[in-house]
Amino acid sequence: MADPGMDIMLYWTPGHTGIPGNKRVDRETKMVAEGEDTSMGGLPFLRKLLKMSKAMVLATHKAQWQKEAEDRI
Repeated sequence: MADPGMDIMLYWTPGHTGIPGNKRVDRETKMVAEGEDTSMGGLPFLRKLLKMSKAMVLATHKAQWQKEAEDRI
């Protein structure tokens, strides 16, 4: 994906260094990435959250569209 005039730079930053619980999150993340089950199994899957988010956006859009249609009448 080359785009003339566009440079992409990546930088590493120690964002969670010294944060309590960070080591546990790192372990859990590694386990999930390797396909293992974790003790944090009760967390919702991103797919479910995205589906809920999409439904909320569509419902809000529909309500706004209906209100605008009623205002025109």
